[in-house]
Parts: sequence; structure tokens; C-alpha cells
Amino acid sequence: MGINFYDNNQLGLYGLMSGSLVRVNSVAEMVEHVLKEAGSNEIYLYGEGRENYQSVGAGANFDVAGDRSLQLGEDGKLLGSAGIWLPKMAKYVQKIHLMGLDTENFKSLNLMLEVGKALGIGTWVYGRHSMLVYKSDGTEPIRRATDSATMDREAV
Repeated sequence: MGINFYDNNQLGLYGLMSGSLVRVNSVAEMVEHVLKEAGSNEIYLYGEGRENYQSVGAGANFDVAGDRSLQLGEDGKLLGSAGIWLPKMAKYVQKIHLMGLDTENFKSLNLMLEVGKALGIGTWVYGRHSMLVYKSDGTEPIRRATDSATMDREAV
């Protein structure tokens, strides 16, 4: 069962959708929802994105603290509270789709790797154009110029 998270401060098409979307304002709020649901092994995160940056509540306003986004700090690790919160949902999430993340030509491979590390061995991390399977001996990046559902079927 999957959960569709939508950046509550994001304007645009997804904001007009209703039903299965859960609006969130921060990484902490997203993780708390996953823990409450506890049966969801796949999440989709819709929000502002670019290379090595996925908004989780910041909308179009760049999040310098890393509490309302997934991004890397100067040390190459997850910035802000994301490094603390993401591991809390590791035993529940097997696949995470970062729908705003620019992954053309593996531009965001470092962020995908850090999200995979936070969620644990075997986690599948998807961006718009790429997929990464986090393994204990490294990563296995897979690139397909297609949607994440097709990549999922082809990888199995």
C-alpha cells in the first residue's frame, strides 16, 4: 500500500487533487504519518524539486535549514532534521518516489544515496528519471527514460 504526500506549501496541479494525497509541512510530519499508518511500504512525495533537492513542506521557498526538504549539507549528508527523521520510518518504507527530484543523467545520485542510507539496505529510491537500489556493498543505479512504475516492473 502506498501513500501520496503533497508539499502543503506547493502551488500547482497537485494542489488541485484530492483524495489519496496527504498534505505535509515538514519531513517530521511526513515521517509521523508513515509511522501512524505503519502498513505502507511505498511513498510518493510530490513537491518542488531540482538537482539534489526535494521540498517536503517548503514549497517554492528554498529551505535553508533542511527541516522542510530533503537536501545535502556541505558535509554531503542529509541536511537538518531529515537525517534524524528518515531512519525512523526505515522498517516501514521499501520504496520512496521523489517526484520533484531532477535525476536526469544521475544529477541527484548523491541525494538518492543518502536517502537510501537513511532508509536502509534494500530501499528503492526513485527520482523523475532514475532509480537507485541501496545495497550494503554500494548502490545499483538504474536509469530508464520512463515512469517509475515501468522502472519498477523492469527491475524485478
